[in-house]
Amino acid sequence: MTRNLILTAIIIAPVFFSGCGGGKPGQYALVTFISGDVKRNNAVAGIGEQIAAGDLFATGVNSFCDIRIGSSVFRVKSLSGVTLIAMPAPGKGGDIILQLEKGMVLCKPDVQGDSWSFMVRTPAAVAGAKGAQFTVESDRFSTTRVRVFNGDVRVARRVKQLEADYASVFNLATPVKKEHMVIVSADEAKKAEEAVEAILKEETGDSRNTPDTIMQKVISRSKDAVVIKDDKIATFRVGEFIGENREIIEVEEKSGIDINKLAQMLKQDAASAAPEGRLLVSGENIYFIKYGKVIWESRVVGSPVRKKDRVYVADKVYVFCAFSDGPVIWKREIENDGNVQVKSGRLMVNSAGKKVSLNISTGEDL
Repeated sequence: MTRNLILTAIIIAPVFFSGCGGGKPGQYALVTFISGDVKRNNAVAGIGEQIAAGDLFATGVNSFCDIRIGSSVFRVKSLSGVTLIAMPAPGKGGDIILQLEKGMVLCKPDVQGDSWSFMVRTPAAVAGAKGAQFTVESDRFSTTRVRVFNGDVRVARRVKQLEADYASVFNLATPVKKEHMVIVSADEAKKAEEAVEAILKEETGDSRNTPDTIMQKVISRSKDAVVIKDDKIATFRVGEFIGENREIIEVEEKSGIDINKLAQMLKQDAASAAPEGRLLVSGENIYFIKYGKVIWESRVVGSPVRKKDRVYVADKVYVFCAFSDGPVIWKREIENDGNVQVKSGRLMVNSAGKKVSLNISTGEDL
């Protein structure tokens, strides 16, 4: 974004625009973004809410939410149910554990140290990572799919008896690296649990074992049944999941200003809805708000243009005209390069290599 756009955002439209500064919000763990219908603990979730261990997130159709814990971020995708099982206190060590019952999460953990302390559990598998970009999906048959777009992820079949020991289990697993994937079925997990149960029974009944050595022996003896080895790791073509790959790269922590401004405008629209929705341009992002919800977000490409109390902005898919405090006057779905100009009372847009002229008041073609 250019320096001129930053100055414009700060000076001429303090509500509709907000600057790029502000840094990270003070909270350690919070919901940083919501699009569509998202519930937290069976109540409507809000941007900027602080979260805690035990929270349950459920997303509706065409909806998602982004969550930050420390410097780790993850997105709960549409029609997903995720429980935050555990998270460390600020400045303390400990695990971040998500339980995905159904749907998908996009994960970008940033974990310090050597432990595999960012974990995603599903009914069939457990995935652990430090710094990576990966997705975990659980379908209606409880089949789990883990795809790694960057970094190093370890995967094991889920066995409840080993719930507290997966950091040790992951040390025995083959790394799942960039452009590789693993599929784990519910039947595989059931067989692994049966194998562990049998070994645990034997080791517990051996009087020579101490409590400290029992689980070490169980993990060692059951590794072939539990951990994912080379023969279960397959390659995939990133192009087949190009949307997923692009989205996981874009999952990011919103600035404190974005979060605060979004929360403010969402409350405003929920209390008094603008008929055509509201637009918020904050930093490098554009947010379209309607019915008290973020309908979609996009990136600022070219500099918005202000004329009197109106602002014109494009995002490659839409062209907007809005009042400077947010309410949308009109919007047009038209392919464009993100640049708009006002000339002779007309709005000029570059579309498919041609100049398109729009009525500045209505958005209709001229």
